[in-house]
Amino acid sequence: MLGDVFYNVDADTLVLGLLFVIFFALTNLALNKTLKNRGTASVVAFCVSLLAVFGFSRTNLDFSGLFYSIGMSEKVLYTIVPILILLGFIFMIWKLKLARALMATGVILIILSFFVYEKLLLLGIGLALLIIGAILWFRKGRLKKNLTNNPNDNSRDKEREKEREISRNRDRGLSTLKHEAKRFNRWARNQNNPQFYGTWAYFISYLYNNRGYPKGEAAVCEKLGISVSDFVNIFNRYGLVK
Repeated sequence: MLGDVFYNVDADTLVLGLLFVIFFALTNLALNKTLKNRGTASVVAFCVSLLAVFGFSRTNLDFSGLFYSIGMSEKVLYTIVPILILLGFIFMIWKLKLARALMATGVILIILSFFVYEKLLLLGIGLALLIIGAILWFRKGRLKKNLTNNPNDNSRDKEREKEREISRNRDRGLSTLKHEAKRFNRWARNQNNPQFYGTWAYFISYLYNNRGYPKGEAAVCEKLGISVSDFVNIFNRYGLVK
C-alpha cells in the first residue's frame, strides 16, 4: 500500500521531497558548525529547507525532466527516490529527536496530501503523526518540569550536561589544534631548513607570533580545552617535520 501511495505522488513532488532531504542535511551540517545548540540548528535547518523547497515549487520547473534527461527512467525514480527520502527522514529523526521529527513529518505529509490521489490516506497519516509527536513533545515537557522540581535530579542533569559540554569543547579544541599543526607543518617545509624550523619550540612560537594564541603550551591547552598530552600527540602526528 505504501508503494501505491508513492506511485500516486506526482514525480515533481517526489523530487521536491528528495530536495528537502538534501537541503536539510546540508543546512543542518553547516549550522552545527556555527550554533552551539544542535536542537536549534536542526529546527532552523528544517524551516530553511521547507522554505527552499516551497520556493522551488513556485518556479514551475520540470524537476522530473532533469532526472529523465540524465537517463533515469520513471521506474528507477519511483524506486530509488522514496528510499532516499525514507533514509532522510530517519536522519531527521536522529537530528530533531522523535517528537519534533514526527510533527515535522506529519506537516510534510499533510502538505503532500494536496498533490496526490490518495488524499485522505496521506492526510490521515500526517494528522496521526502530528498528534503523536505533539503528545510526546508535551510529555517530554512535563518530564523536564518534574526533573526541575527535584533538586537532586536537576543537579545530576546539570553535571552530565557540564561533562558533555567539556567533551564537546575538547573535540573542538583537538580539531582546531590539528588544523594549526598541519598549517605549521606546511609553513615549516617552506623554510630554508624545514627540520630546524619544524620543531616543538618553533610551533609554540608560531602559535604565539603568527596565530595570536596565548604564550606557552599550558596557556594554549587551557584556551583550547585540551590536555598537554593531547597537544604533544597532535604536534608529533601532524606538525613535526621529520
